Amino acid sequence: MMKKLLSVFSLLFFFISCEREYDGTTRYVFDTQVLDKNNQPLANIPVQLYFNSYYSFFGNQDDGNVFMTTKTDSNGNVRLVFPFPTQNSNAVGIIEIGESTNYNSDNNNFTFINFQPSNFTNFYLRETPVTLFSKNELVNFQTIVNNTTINKSVSNIEIEGSQFIPFKDFLANNQNNYYQNFAKLEKNQTIILKYTVTDYQFNPATTEVISVSIDVLETDLNYTITIN
Repeated sequence: MMKKLLSVFSLLFFFISCEREYDGTTRYVFDTQVLDKNNQPLANIPVQLYFNSYYSFFGNQDDGNVFMTTKTDSNGNVRLVFPFPTQNSNAVGIIEIGESTNYNSDNNNFTFINFQPSNFTNFYLRETPVTLFSKNELVNFQTIVNNTTINKSVSNIEIEGSQFIPFKDFLANNQNNYYQNFAKLEKNQTIILKYTVTDYQFNPATTEVISVSIDVLETDLNYTITIN
């Protein structure tokens, strides 16, 4: 009971101290769980919530004001209960999971960006578990397109394999294909790289989907797609 009272007082403090105005009666509930790559819960992972006045790219803050901070429990679970800003219907929420300001942290960070009240059902949103990879478990993978002709183009570059996408954008139309040229991949696996080649020499233009198997080992890797 005492913890609940302290939480209420903390929220009241935020309402009074922040320049933004927040709904004093409506509460939204956000739940998720944080795991490692072996599906084991990660405890005591920092979590912070803040709001932007407009669409956020990669979770960039427009004012730097953190609204709420907490940590995952012993089972890796985290629950945030909060209001939304009232004076701006375009305001979006951002939740950072991990030590975003600690570049010496062992784990990568994950961010939920651009969520709004419309993303909640009956004021509740349960997200699938977040997997945080250790930085030493990943390598950087870059795709380079070497196009030697104006008659062809490359599009829809996709990766099938274990990779770390460090955010979920609730306003993005194509979350899974966000990375067209760069990705963070788990070490020691074989991925499938897919891409579409469009040939404009024909009318109508023709398309071909190419699939390539690539071994990912212990070091960063570049792969060049050459189009003749």
